[in-house]
Amino acid sequence: MAKKLITEFTDQELVDELKKRKRERIVFAVLMGILIGCAVWSATNKGGFWTFAILALVLFMGKKNSGRVEEVVNELNNRKQ
Repeated sequence: MAKKLITEFTDQELVDELKKRKRERIVFAVLMGILIGCAVWSATNKGGFWTFAILALVLFMGKKNSGRVEEVVNELNNRKQ
């Protein structure tokens, strides 16, 4: 099944998608906190490579997920105008 574009969603689907993405944002923030904690622990316990590998993973995940909520909010605001 092909993914629908945000512009193809109905108003109710957009509201549901916004709620879903906000929940995902909270889970993602907790996961990033755990990974950053692991990186700090690794750095203080001579982790070497693992410190940088964990931080690279956090950066990659952050870049991938940035702007997901704002995309839906912008579409909802455009429809209200």
